[in-house]
Amino acid sequence: SRSRWRILSFHWTGMAVSDFVVVTTAGVEFYLFSAEKRALRLVKHVTQPVAWALYSHETRLLFLASGSQDNVIRAFQVQPLSVVRLPRFDVQLAPMQNAPIAAGQQKPRRSLQPSNLTVARLYSMIFCVHVEPELQEIH
Repeated sequence: SRSRWRILSFHWTGMAVSDFVVVTTAGVEFYLFSAEKRALRLVKHVTQPVAWALYSHETRLLFLASGSQDNVIRAFQVQPLSVVRLPRFDVQLAPMQNAPIAAGQQKPRRSLQPSNLTVARLYSMIFCVHVEPELQEIH
């Protein structure tokens, strides 16, 4: 039901296949803008839980995070003629360091933050970079 989801972000892509993208906690919607009708037309909708989203306008890549630790990533790239769904991948998180554990309690769980992912273009190739600030590592 729409009363249970909320808008997380929206982005203008500037591509002919989808001008505008709306990310909600229930999925992602791709729209075309019609200037003569002054309206948006839904062209694609993907339903899936979303904790947060990260968009790179330079590469037109959209990352959607889900899972118990927000480390399951599904990505879409808005290309000139189509919206391409990329293979799902899991980001491996380092265990929490120096986290006190009380007797009978589970170890605290980390979750992936949008600030720990970035998109990089190196030598005409696109990479998803995962930064582990606690370990001072890049994956």
